[in-house]
Amino acid sequence: MTGNLSKTLRKDISVVSLVLEKGTCQQVMADLIDFDKHGLGNLRGRQPHQWMQAEMDSFLTACEAEEAAPRINLPFSLDTIQKLLSLAKCRGCGKCCIPNPKHPEWPGAGLFEDELKEVAKGSLIPFNKLKQQCIYRDTVDGRKSYWLPFPCQFRSAKGCKVYQVRPMACRMYPFVSGDNDPSHLILKVSCDYGKDIYRAITRNIKESLVDSHYLASGRKTFDPTEKDWEYLVGYLPKNK
Repeated sequence: MTGNLSKTLRKDISVVSLVLEKGTCQQVMADLIDFDKHGLGNLRGRQPHQWMQAEMDSFLTACEAEEAAPRINLPFSLDTIQKLLSLAKCRGCGKCCIPNPKHPEWPGAGLFEDELKEVAKGSLIPFNKLKQQCIYRDTVDGRKSYWLPFPCQFRSAKGCKVYQVRPMACRMYPFVSGDNDPSHLILKVSCDYGKDIYRAITRNIKESLVDSHYLASGRKTFDPTEKDWEYLVGYLPKNK
């Protein structure tokens, strides 16, 4: 696990968490998976940053089982995505490079023609030859796009052979464009990297709330009381 969010981004997430307390989050979560089906009914009415670690693990396991991807209510931007990606470390499982057993029809990784040219240079494969191996996708604003078929030919036991020139879709993963709504991010939690990022985000929300509550308390030192913990995270820690 690596690093913490910048103060600015933590402030953004803190604001989001306060909005979620009004019920938005529970509606999103209810639409995401069936809590009762997975024995998670006890999470209903509580926010993700209030869950115990075992509860969070069970939720993420349920999301993976149902191919559900949590929404992160931060505006879609590459800068934000890069900061969130830095919260954890990719474990190199390669799930993003191979066909999904539950959706074998998915064609592969999407990339624009200019990205394909960079991959061709990096792999020393002639561009036209590599393009013939891809599937034409569509043209957006004059830019042609393709599918690089799964399993990705550039995946190896040592990692990605074209890592330095990999397309944006690969650089962003486990964040995906999803429904193309720029008001939020979609996080795939089918790999441990995605799960670790989600855990880190909720941990930062909790820490941000602790910071805010500490400043509001006016105390020079902050030794949380039982009421403090109930306000901040909805439960009393076992070590209190």
